[in-house]
Amino acid sequence: MPRLRRSPGNRQPVFLRGVVADDAYHEAAGQYATTKGYQAVYMLAPKLSAGKDSLEGFKRFYKGRVAGEVYTQLGQLDYSASSRRCARRAEAVTSSFPAAWA
Repeated sequence: MPRLRRSPGNRQPVFLRGVVADDAYHEAAGQYATTKGYQAVYMLAPKLSAGKDSLEGFKRFYKGRVAGEVYTQLGQLDYSASSRRCARRAEAVTSSFPAAWA
């Protein structure tokens, strides 16, 4: 593996972040929810392509009813309205947020 090098005048630390863009985790969760017999699932994810992809992966294997699908805004801090809606409509909740947001 090649070493990361920075220019001699650059004193900033090197920051790397990896993101898994794979629906397999969410597909497995959808299959699990189906197997457990959940009739209604509420879905939350950020309004980003990765958030939409994750919920699509879940829905691919989930055979029950989607009680709600909410895409939150980038930087949103208050989820109370979404939480109240989900408590009334669903038996289970699935969400997909980056670790920094959790």
